[in-house]
Amino acid sequence: MISFRYHLVSIVAVFLALALGVVMGTTVVKQGVIEQLRSRTDAAVKTTHLLQQEVNQLRTDVNTWEKFSTEAQPILVTSQLSGEQVVMVTIQGVDLPEVDGVRRALQQSGATVVGILEATSRMALTDSRAQSDMAAVLGVNASPRALRWRARIRSSSSSTETSSRSSEARARLRRWACPVSCSSSSQAARRLLR
Repeated sequence: MISFRYHLVSIVAVFLALALGVVMGTTVVKQGVIEQLRSRTDAAVKTTHLLQQEVNQLRTDVNTWEKFSTEAQPILVTSQLSGEQVVMVTIQGVDLPEVDGVRRALQQSGATVVGILEATSRMALTDSRAQSDMAAVLGVNASPRALRWRARIRSSSSSTETSSRSSEARARLRRWACPVSCSSSSQAARRLLR
């Protein structure tokens, strides 16, 4: 049987080992962990300061370029597009102030902005109705192959043909945008642009 004295010595030994572990853990291990954390913190602070300096330099560069563009734009664009008619094409989700800035620059260059076209996912012509609407606008049959072929022919046209086709396209755009006269092609275009 275990004597009381043996039991008392083993309990004291356990508590002594526990106390010794706590003391060693707070003195020996603690200093190593603290030094490692300090070095990591110092490195993070140093990196933050370097990044902040880089951000400040980039802000200065951006301000310089914005000032330059504001002062140079009138010199560079004035009368560059005098008498030209322009249709702006943008994609869905572009900020309106950006579109307005481009419109103002075009007007400053002497161009007349006849319309702003917003390209949407509906214009991908993924369904048969969208394909037939585009075919009605272009005046071709509704097969995707015919639409692609028509686009290739138009892109490879000579400059005189392109000029006449541009005026034809402007006329079509005016007809589509005009709410008074609604031809079948303008209705198809409106469905495509929804």
